[in-house]
Amino acid sequence: MPFFSIIIPVYNVAPYLRECLDSVLAQTFTNWEAICVDDGSIDGSGDILDEYASRDHRLRVIHQPNAGVSAARNVGLNAIEGEYFLFVDGDDMIPICTLDVYKGLISEIAPDAIYSNPIYLRFHDGETLRSVQSEVSSAVEAKKIEVKVLHNAIDRIVSHDAPVGCVWGGCFSARRFGDIRLPNGVRIMEDLRCCVEMACRGGRFAELKLPLYFYRDRAGSAVYNHSFDSMKATFAAHYYVSEVIASNVVAPESVLAAYWTKYQSHYWMMWFGVVKEWYRYRRWQRQDLLSSVRQTCNAFGVKPSLVYYRVLKIMNDLRLDVPYAIIITVPVRLVSKIHSLVLR
Repeated sequence: MPFFSIIIPVYNVAPYLRECLDSVLAQTFTNWEAICVDDGSIDGSGDILDEYASRDHRLRVIHQPNAGVSAARNVGLNAIEGEYFLFVDGDDMIPICTLDVYKGLISEIAPDAIYSNPIYLRFHDGETLRSVQSEVSSAVEAKKIEVKVLHNAIDRIVSHDAPVGCVWGGCFSARRFGDIRLPNGVRIMEDLRCCVEMACRGGRFAELKLPLYFYRDRAGSAVYNHSFDSMKATFAAHYYVSEVIASNVVAPESVLAAYWTKYQSHYWMMWFGVVKEWYRYRRWQRQDLLSSVRQTCNAFGVKPSLVYYRVLKIMNDLRLDVPYAIIITVPVRLVSKIHSLVLR
């Protein structure tokens, strides 16, 4: 029986998939299985998976019609046989020592979940990771790894110096969390919901001061998308978190306040994206987004008092679409352009 189950959801990532699979095959700890879920790829990704699986029996491939990353991860969860599981997206990579580090920590303190902090190292297409791989390996060999044990994982959600919200970049006990599933049909911030649910279950969480996940930053990623569906899903994810906290935490008010303090900058950044793209949305979509903002703010006990919210609501109610384009879109886009130039 494998000790680790690695779940790899794959959808149209053929240019990057070999690097991902090679990073898994190169692991210095070898008792693992990889469950590769081809989520209806049409770019040859499925063929690449079959090719690798024919060469190494530890790779299992499941082909399915496209259903989204959450559904693909859930299919992988249904098939795991290992004692611990982790997720690696098909366009990302992990250092060769990742499983060895996880196994050593599990043998030492038997945590229910392990996270890295920083949770990942971001890289762009074309960048080489050889120097970073070497640094990570050197730190492991020198045993210069700082470990922090959290007995209350809720603290990790609201802590300013601890990232949370990604199922990749961590390792989880199948005994404790193997029955958790990601929300089907949700393509944006689906990880956040799952991580908060796991934290609310409690247990022994370990945090490593070492990046054990390499995240590929590419323009086609959903995080760059300001479509209506993406914005709606983002606001819905934060609202869902408020419901989970309110239902599972004693005295949730202080936790909700701390969570909002930590994530409000991200929330308003997404709202800023909505403002920039407002003229592209249909009227019912605008109304839906306005309602989502108010609903989420109410859940966290704050008021959507930004002037843009009030102006947009009035203009949408009065159907003032053309004046909006002049009054709202141009200034916001100008501010955004100036901001990007300043950061260069």
